[in-house]
Amino acid sequence: MLFRSFIGHRAGNIRADVPCLTHGDANLLNITVAEQVTLIDCDFTAIRYLLAELSALDEHVCLTAGIGLPPAFFAGYGRAVPADLLLAYRKFGCLRWLSSAQWKRWEVDRAMPASARRRLRRWHQRLLEWVTRMPALAGSGRSDVLPLKVPM
Repeated sequence: MLFRSFIGHRAGNIRADVPCLTHGDANLLNITVAEQVTLIDCDFTAIRYLLAELSALDEHVCLTAGIGLPPAFFAGYGRAVPADLLLAYRKFGCLRWLSSAQWKRWEVDRAMPASARRRLRRWHQRLLEWVTRMPALAGSGRSDVLPLKVPM
């Protein structure tokens, strides 16, 4: 019911979002910074919703750095990003990833190096903690624009 209420109150904003060409694997390893910021390794480009891409990048930054995207990212982004919708994409993206067959394969992959298994366990724990402690979406009345920091 919570999810239906959240969607119902934001249906107009959700419908207004238009799919676009995205990187498909935006993460810190695929970004270079010199005189300008460049996305590299564009093997997974796809047409999808921008908030899905931003939430995946925010999640990756949180997993690697312990906090989400910094305010400077959104200050230079060029358009307002609805915090509540980004939170929704992030929460359901986390839940989808945590319940994926990929996690199950990693759990039983004995060929995976011990350091990779430790990192995945740490990521799994961070994802669970983040989803559990994430602010309630429905009824929060949040219409502010990011940055939003979620403690880890």
